[in-house]
Amino acid sequence: MTVPDCLNSVKEDMNKPVYRSIFLQAWQTAWGHKKLWFLGVFAGILNTGGVIDVLFTALKRTETVVLGPDLIPGLFRLSIPGAQTLATFAEKTSQTSDARILWTVLILSALGIAVLYLSVACQDALIHAIKHAKPKRKLHLPSLFRHGHHVLAHLFTINILGRLTMTIAIAVAGVLFATVASSDVTKTVLGDIAVLLLFVPATLLVSYLSIFATVEVSLKEKPVFVSIMDAWHVLKRHLLAVSEIAILLFAANMVISGTMILAILLFAVPYLLIFTGTLFLASGPLWVGVTLAGTLGVFLIIVAFMGFSTVFSYAVWVGVYKKFSGRTTILSKIQRLFSN
Repeated sequence: MTVPDCLNSVKEDMNKPVYRSIFLQAWQTAWGHKKLWFLGVFAGILNTGGVIDVLFTALKRTETVVLGPDLIPGLFRLSIPGAQTLATFAEKTSQTSDARILWTVLILSALGIAVLYLSVACQDALIHAIKHAKPKRKLHLPSLFRHGHHVLAHLFTINILGRLTMTIAIAVAGVLFATVASSDVTKTVLGDIAVLLLFVPATLLVSYLSIFATVEVSLKEKPVFVSIMDAWHVLKRHLLAVSEIAILLFAANMVISGTMILAILLFAVPYLLIFTGTLFLASGPLWVGVTLAGTLGVFLIIVAFMGFSTVFSYAVWVGVYKKFSGRTTILSKIQRLFSN
């Protein structure tokens, strides 16, 4: 084969529609291996795999940044899942005895450490399962937890660095938004636009590097800094393509969320009919049983869809990493449009 033929072959390979294959394979993995939904529920505690939704959440949180002595505690409550609930619980238990407070702190700390460890372990197991998942291949969950503590420590560090960096970005953006606010509407709007031009790229960059570095550590067992640098090199070559996939993934997750709401509504119709019947029967035990069954049903629907969404998102990013980490440069849709 001549050199021009080789170049044409590479160009044709770069212009292949890889997005469709990535999302199709991610869907087959998430739907065909429902055992992974369990891993997705816990892996999503630290990172759901979303990017655009994280951006919207971060933008919303910048509005709650309050200047003054409550800035640091407020950021702590925003950055750590469940911190707001924990703070409220701490305020209520502060009036009890010292011994009860001590036992409460010890129990909650042990539960927090266990949940964090389980979340990191499920992240690693989920990525490993996605890599080896095939349509008719059965996956055994215990065999997926195969990495030592050093890999889990690297994954935990990446998650903490991502959240810490995101918290700093939210704090800086919140302070800048408050600083540029003035009685002049034009100056305020221009100032907000300038802040957004800095905040949005920074937030997307942190999300991209975090998810790619997580995949890198799990698949190749590399140190944190090396994984982040490798993720940066992949992102630098495929920034437009990665951003397009992030938008498509956000749209897909919106569809999944809409389907979850529809499923809850469909479940609620017969439940309300049965619940109304228990009121006419005036049976206390029957009313309690129906109420518990309805609550459990809604909870299971939400957990199932959350697990599926996280598995689907991780499968997309694992597919993106496998496709984009090679030497071939994948053209984005925009690049293909102008190259034609």
